This record gives sequence, C-alpha cells and structure tokens, in this order.
Amino acid sequence: MAQNDAPSGNGLFSFIGELWEDIRLAWQLLLDPEVPLYLKALPVAGLLYVVSPIDFIMDWIPVLGQMDDIAIIAASLGAFIKLAPPDRVAYHRAQLEGGTVEEERTIDGSYKS
Repeated sequence: MAQNDAPSGNGLFSFIGELWEDIRLAWQLLLDPEVPLYLKALPVAGLLYVVSPIDFIMDWIPVLGQMDDIAIIAASLGAFIKLAPPDRVAYHRAQLEGGTVEEERTIDGSYKS
C-alpha cells in the first residue's frame, strides 16, 4: 500500500484509507500516457476478476467471499503501482498530496559538428 498520511486509526480503517489512496493513484497512472499499456492491464484484470462469476472463494460465503475480491483488487493495484515508472508514480503521488512537482525533462545527447 501507499505510504502516506492515511487515517491514524489502526487495522481496517487504515487499510481502507491506504486502499483509497492507491485507487486514486492508480487512476492517475492509468490516464498517464507515459505508463506502458501492458502495465495498465493489471488493475483492469483485477477489476475483471471481481465482476466475473468465477471466484477462488464463492461470494455467497459470508465475509470470505468478499475478502478474496478485496485482496485481488489490493494486489493488482499494488503490483501496478510498484511496476509503474517510479518518476510517474512520484509525480502523481505528489500531485495527489497537494504539492507541486516540476518535471525534469532532460535528454542527454551529443552534438556533432
């Protein structure tokens, strides 16, 4: 999960706060054209699992059925954020925290004369 100033409570509330921050960050990364398309398939695959009728643990089993859906969403978002380009993650995380980030766009090269 993202390291941020999530709600100060422990346990479930902290997890939900961190998951919400990861969802917001993942949405920004999904819209970023500099994030490779193959990485964008991770959260989409997690969402498809949740809406598909195929489950590891059936949804009609109280609590456990929903827990595997939440675990798949959290794992797919975590993998997507971890594998996304670090500069793009840092940029969008700073924007979501209300900070301004100046992007450094330097291209190294040599000039032939």
